[in-house]
Amino acid sequence: MEPSTPVDFADLLGAFDWVSAAPPMENAAYVSRPTGKTHWASRTADLEDALPEYIEDGSIYVCVPHKNDLDLGRALVLGFAEEFRPEANLWQATSLVTTSLWCMR
Repeated sequence: MEPSTPVDFADLLGAFDWVSAAPPMENAAYVSRPTGKTHWASRTADLEDALPEYIEDGSIYVCVPHKNDLDLGRALVLGFAEEFRPEANLWQATSLVTTSLWCMR
């Protein structure tokens, strides 16, 4: 087992928010395996700090995922609820909620 490097949670959360604030592939963030330091990049914004030379090397840097990459949407929630509450008609319930929210616009 490889030794772990501490990463500041606030830095990691900030990096995740940065990546997820834009459409996929527009912003990127990387965490250095040896140091735990985060590095940010963008296709559209000019950032002051230059990226390290070997930023694409997965053995040195870990790319922070976009929120869409985690697939944490409606299907995951409904699948979990269906597994642990199979008696509930969750598809009908979420359909009603979605329809109600749409009508409130």
